[in-house]
Amino acid sequence: MHIEELKPGRMIPSFNLPAANRQSCLGPWDYKQHQNLVLVFIHDDQCQACRELLRELAADYGEYQRLEAEALVISRSGVETLRQLARDLSLPFPVLSDRDGKVFDDYFDGAAPHVAGVFVADRWGSLFTTRIADQEHSLPGEPEIREWLEFIKIQCEECFPPEWPL
Repeated sequence: MHIEELKPGRMIPSFNLPAANRQSCLGPWDYKQHQNLVLVFIHDDQCQACRELLRELAADYGEYQRLEAEALVISRSGVETLRQLARDLSLPFPVLSDRDGKVFDDYFDGAAPHVAGVFVADRWGSLFTTRIADQEHSLPGEPEIREWLEFIKIQCEECFPPEWPL
């Protein structure tokens, strides 16, 4: 898939990756029709900006559950390295290893390995928004990500019916 194809409203690419802090492989389709998704691609498990975002997401994980959303962290690091990251930061959400970089290539169209980003999709796998960061300081903050999820929730008539008759 080319990045110009990965625009809001388009389906996100599917993948199935080994989880460092779960017993199986996971991907977006494991959550389809059940939860909105926040895909957090980190370029390096030692990146301080990436680690800070993960800490913020973990601290407010209850809010993500309330919004019927799941965060999936994807890194090029190996499973053992990511297992340590998940332990160090007490991450409650799945941390996935994309060791060969194929998923990164699908989402970033072969961009340089130092790229990070956040992709938010609705429960149907339709991309809502993207923030790609080639510099650490341009990652979105946790409150901004949560606002995107809140906006998705109020757009879903099944999830948040209007209070007035249409």
